[in-house]
Amino acid sequence: MPVKLKYNMNNNLNFGQFISEQRHKLSMESQELAKALGISNAYLSQLEKGIRTHPSAELLDKIAKILCLNKAKKLNC
Repeated sequence: MPVKLKYNMNNNLNFGQFISEQRHKLSMESQELAKALGISNAYLSQLEKGIRTHPSAELLDKIAKILCLNKAKKLNC
């Protein structure tokens, strides 16, 4: 079952900027996140820059889990 994001994207961030901001909050390098997601660093970069804008539901679920975006599971992060 997909993870439901409970966070609001503030400051007029687009999806890619939001991912980048959350990654930086966790002091995570882009290469580290890309590896954890099972995607190339180039693809993650394209997502963060807004070049690619429609990741799969599976990838969204992984992003939410890795970046600790599900408040219900926050204790596991």
